[in-house]
Amino acid sequence: MARNTGLPFDSRGCMSDIYIIGGAAGDEVLGIPSDAAVAVFNHDYRRFPDADFLFFQDAYFYESIKGEDFRKFKGRVLSILPTDNPRIELLTEDDITVGKGKKRFSAMGKNTGFHAICWALNNGFEHVYLLGFESKYTWGSQTMPEVFAMWQEQHRELAKLGLPITNLTPDSGIDAYLTTIDGD
Repeated sequence: MARNTGLPFDSRGCMSDIYIIGGAAGDEVLGIPSDAAVAVFNHDYRRFPDADFLFFQDAYFYESIKGEDFRKFKGRVLSILPTDNPRIELLTEDDITVGKGKKRFSAMGKNTGFHAICWALNNGFEHVYLLGFESKYTWGSQTMPEVFAMWQEQHRELAKLGLPITNLTPDSGIDAYLTTIDGD
């Protein structure tokens, strides 16, 4: 992982790509280039303590991150949830909205993965790669087909903007983006 550099470098300094890791990530994360940035959300910082960015948006999560394992996380922490914690950077709707004119997509009111995608694109990352974005059958122990159908439609809406997003999640329910890296 690129290590807390904040924003991307050019291709010679690398880190122009960001890999956003969702909750269903498996062994595919082993192939992340060492010079790429990595973002996680919610409790996945425990699985990926060296990630560069952590996104969250709910008060329950915020209350649960006051332990030692969170203090060990050294990446940047970003949220739409106002807190009194100076370590947490507050995201505005402009931070998580991409596109121009009538072709805009706002992640406000959508899940945390959309916040991470839009923020990365707004902050100069040349390409966003998704890992662990299954969005297909279950979330934890819950089966939520109506929620996944809504997320699927939101991904299709975002994909219509033609932004550089590739979903590398094996057997993903998201069919809106490219699914291979150029040349593979």
